[in-house]
Amino acid sequence: MTKKSLLKTKEKSMGMIIWDSNIDVKTSERENEVIRYIAKGTRTKEIAEKMRLSIYTVRAHKRNIFEKTKTSNIAELTSYAFENRII
Repeated sequence: MTKKSLLKTKEKSMGMIIWDSNIDVKTSERENEVIRYIAKGTRTKEIAEKMRLSIYTVRAHKRNIFEKTKTSNIAELTSYAFENRII
């Protein structure tokens, strides 16, 4: 599934995050499911149980998601998910 990237750049004077939506990012449907759980505040162990996956698999998904979306924390990832209609 193709999603617009929200490559972040920080405006130093305003402290705002500006998203560049010119780059496409592909996140799988499974990664999108993990994103939805993360945005709800679900812990890694709970995500693993609900998705019937190993904790390590969920961690790998999370690592790949943060890398693909160029986000570094849950707030940024949630913003990305909202902007790209994942949540």
